[in-house]
Amino acid sequence: GRLIALETLLRTSTDAIQNDLRAAQRGNPDAVLQETVEPAAANFATNTNVFLDALRAFVQSDAGAARPAASTYAAAVNGALDTWETTQKRLDQLLMQRIDSLRRLRLLSLLLIGGLGLLGLLVAFLTYRDMIVPIKRLAELAKTIRATKNYGLRFDYESRDEIGRLGGA
Repeated sequence: GRLIALETLLRTSTDAIQNDLRAAQRGNPDAVLQETVEPAAANFATNTNVFLDALRAFVQSDAGAARPAASTYAAAVNGALDTWETTQKRLDQLLMQRIDSLRRLRLLSLLLIGGLGLLGLLVAFLTYRDMIVPIKRLAELAKTIRATKNYGLRFDYESRDEIGRLGGA
């Protein structure tokens, strides 16, 4: 009974690991993860199956079969550890590549936003220079004419826009 539970648990875990690796590879379109991890995962699955087959053969025989070698168990465990280490290293590399890519995109976005902000400031400055300053000067001239009653004062602003036409009137 315990052997069946152990075998089921190990085979289910091996299958789950294989499924998780396939799912991770779907998220990696350039197949770098698959090329790196697939050999270690295949080795792990093979070593686990060899160990389980040897264990099953030992249990099913009437103590006449040789006891499964510790080397098959060690190979299965080492295969699992190697798969884990290889996968973790490659996933760390892929994560760092993705983070670097996001950092570059963030920098590009900040530069674009900064450029648009500077463009907005330039437009505001030009608007102020071309519209607000002449209107303020025209208002000052109107105050001076009202205070001095000197209707001969003229607005010194030559332009063909509305402000220039208003100043010339």
